[in-house]
Amino acid sequence: MMTRDFACPACRADLVAISADEAQCSGCGVRYLRVDRIWRLLAPGRREALSAFVEQYETVRQKEGRRVTDPRRLPGLPYRALSRARAYEWSIRAQSYRALIRRVMGPLEKMAPRPVKVLDLGSGLGWLAYRLTVRGHEVAGVDVVVNDFDGLGVHRHYDRALLAVQAEFDRLPFRQGSVDVVIYNASFHYSSSYRRTLEEALRVLTGAGRLVIMDSPIYSDASSGRTMVRERDEVFERQYGLRGNLVRTEGFLTYDRLGALGADLALRFELFEPWRGIRWWLKPWSARLLGRREPARFQIVVGRRAEPPPG
Repeated sequence: MMTRDFACPACRADLVAISADEAQCSGCGVRYLRVDRIWRLLAPGRREALSAFVEQYETVRQKEGRRVTDPRRLPGLPYRALSRARAYEWSIRAQSYRALIRRVMGPLEKMAPRPVKVLDLGSGLGWLAYRLTVRGHEVAGVDVVVNDFDGLGVHRHYDRALLAVQAEFDRLPFRQGSVDVVIYNASFHYSSSYRRTLEEALRVLTGAGRLVIMDSPIYSDASSGRTMVRERDEVFERQYGLRGNLVRTEGFLTYDRLGALGADLALRFELFEPWRGIRWWLKPWSARLLGRREPARFQIVVGRRAEPPPG
């Protein structure tokens, strides 16, 4: 279990197990609990700081009809949607998952003599953590949302025990160099600072570790991303009475931004484009003909530490 790799999110010292449901920081002495099968590993004071964001997020998700009503359908994700209303969305997730297995996990499985240690960041319903656990890997599903209709609380419904961890991207409660793969599961765009978030991923990754960004919107032109964010905020205000995000997030990626992050952090990025069908392929052309903003692309971004120059 990856619990042996836990570290304090406040001071990063090792956590020492007191019982099956409690651990204590060997540095600052803070105690952390597992409640309702979820390890609560937010640094002191962070739960209160995040409460307004979590409340807004849950409000939107419930009003969008995302509450899990039949947990028996969960193991079918991402191939069988929970409802017809979300079928297209889950088809995109399924295509991304296939690309993740083909391009990242499959090759690692052939190379690795042991189970791969994976962080599923933005785990939500836990479908990815479940799929990778079934494949034999050690996986921690990480999220700040712990409710039992759309968050980590849903994990208890699977037929495999999943490690559920309430934690933040920028304060990952894991030891340095303890993780093989960090996956931002439709969640990287919620970061308030991409650089800080990636620095934290690099801290917990092994030297040859991979970081994966999947199902986050990517644009060639930043103005298209800003327009998308404005359109989304207008929808939230009109439909749900919410005025913008309570926590500032970067919201989208651009290829220039990825390039700059790679140069700053000595990362080499590869991008893979899952085949999403002819309608998806035609979207940019249709937008150009109709004078609309550039549509987002949802490529699989795989980052590795750049090899040092020879000599």
